[in-house]
Amino acid sequence: MAAMPIRSTTDAFEAWWSHYPEKISKGAARKAFDQALGKTTLDALFAGVDRYKVTKPADRAWCHPSTWLHGERWLDEPAAKPSRSLGEWSLDRLREMGDEHVVEHQR
Repeated sequence: MAAMPIRSTTDAFEAWWSHYPEKISKGAARKAFDQALGKTTLDALFAGVDRYKVTKPADRAWCHPSTWLHGERWLDEPAAKPSRSLGEWSLDRLREMGDEHVVEHQR
């Protein structure tokens, strides 16, 4: 993201709002944003949103902006990626069962 001149908290909020992926309840988000700036930096909020955009599981809805801010989600660490998805595990198990069946059939 290119550096933007921030002249006020209103400018900072508008820049952050335009960066956040889910635009819901702007008024509540503005209040939560002002509170969040008392706890962290604008850079940390942008970096947190960037991480969230990349790591949010596809099967989960986006957090409302105010929820994300109140929950201090900019501090979230990405979840460990599972070694195998359920689909991959199922396919591996079916292959194993198929091999067992072939061995039994050859006896």
